[in-house]
Amino acid sequence: MDEDGRLTTTSLKVAEVYGKRHDDVLKKIKNLNCNAKFHLPNFRGVEYIDKKWELRPSYEITKDGFTFLVSRFSGKKAGLFMEQFIAVFNAMEKALMQAPAVRNLEPLILTALTT
Repeated sequence: MDEDGRLTTTSLKVAEVYGKRHDDVLKKIKNLNCNAKFHLPNFRGVEYIDKKWELRPSYEITKDGFTFLVSRFSGKKAGLFMEQFIAVFNAMEKALMQAPAVRNLEPLILTALTT
């Protein structure tokens, strides 16, 4: 968890789970096409101690940062994540659209999703 109580993961864990080299994940994070307003709160630079007891760079990553990062990965695990993300998004959209107050907002929601 970060200082704001948001659940986080690390660039080390992302590299491990997705079978990538940690230095490649670090490069990917540094080269993301997002503005500082998004990058700074979602990718916090931290350090860890490696097996040789040396400090190494890493990132603490929020859920939003993780989603942004992994959406740029390729491979079976990345594809599975995006399929699951889409399924959950669609389920939330369906639940929202069934609420009477939200049905009146449907045109606004559709406009927001397409812009």
